[in-house]
Order: sequence, then structure tokens, then C-alpha cells
Amino acid sequence: TKTGIGNITVTNVLTINTNQILNAGSETWTLSGNTGTPFSLLGTFNADASLFDYSGNAGGNTTITVTVYYNLKTSNASETYDLGGQTTTTNDVNIPAGTLDVTANNYTLYVGGHWSADGIFNPRAGKVIFNAGSAGKTVNLALGWTFYDIEFDNASGGWTFSSNQTSGTTTNDLTITNGTVTSLPSKLLYVGNNFTNSCNL
Repeated sequence: TKTGIGNITVTNVLTINTNQILNAGSETWTLSGNTGTPFSLLGTFNADASLFDYSGNAGGNTTITVTVYYNLKTSNASETYDLGGQTTTTNDVNIPAGTLDVTANNYTLYVGGHWSADGIFNPRAGKVIFNAGSAGKTVNLALGWTFYDIEFDNASGGWTFSSNQTSGTTTNDLTITNGTVTSLPSKLLYVGNNFTNSCNL
């Protein structure tokens, strides 16, 4: 078992082998390796309160390893970061640079905190599910970019669209299963297909 202490930069591949455990602590783990898969997870990974920052450029796309993250970030403007499968963050997703792509497999992304995307999010036909267990969360999408399907689902959750653009947009469905969703007075919500509201908007 290893525990992260101090901010850590991995310039090649972070590997957790079978029968090994990594407790990430509250540190920032920067994966800057120029490889398509900078995080090899064969053992046990505990995200704790860490930030995993994918910042490398593989010369092709970089795969985001399937696991449960606490905070997830992409930060290389020249790179596309592909979800390797259904991915969960128990806190924030931050895309200050680069492209986060759900791929042609349309993988689902669970977000337990804030969403901030000044970079590019490629939703294809994928779904983002916001399931924070507390209010005060924000959804901020860069100008010109959209979601495909989004769902809000936690009775204790509260989210506000605070987009850099004039609206929050889904090209397909917006579903409020549980919780409260707010759009600021200057922001419009555009829904391309179905809007389902079982709770509060």
C-alpha cells in the first residue's frame, strides 16, 4: 500500500500492479507522459480527495483510465482525452484546456461536484449524470459547446447553470430526476429533444 504525499508528477506511466493499493491522499497527481495510456490500473486505487490532471500529449489521443476519481482535469490544449469507459468523479470535472471525448462508445460520465469546461467537451451521444449530494454546484460550459444527454439525480443536490455562453444547451434530453436545477436570469436552457422534470427547476 502506498499513500500520496506531496504533489506528484508522473512523466511516463503510473502503474498500480495487481495486489498493490494506491491511496491518492489530497494531492495533485499530474500525468504528463507522452503515452496513450498514462495510468495503468491493475490493482486498487483510492482517490481520496486527490486531483488527477491529465496533461500529456501522446501524439494521438490519450485514454482516461476507468476508475472512480475525486477531481478530474484535462490541461493540454493540443490533446484529446478519451474516456476509457464509464467514468465517475465524486467531486469536480475541470476541462481548462484540451478536448474531453466520450468516444464513439458514448460512455457515461458521473459528476459529483462542479463542471467547468473552458476547453472542449465532445458529448457525441453520451450522457453526463450530475449526482452531487449537496447544493451549490455549478455547471459551466464554454461558448459554443453543448451536452447531448444530461441528468440531475440526487434529492440533496442543487445545481446552477453559470455558463460562459448565453445558454445551457443539450442537443437531446435534459432530465431532472431528483434535486434542484437553476438557470440564472440571463441564461436560457435549450433542450433539443425531451425535457423531464420530476422535481424543481
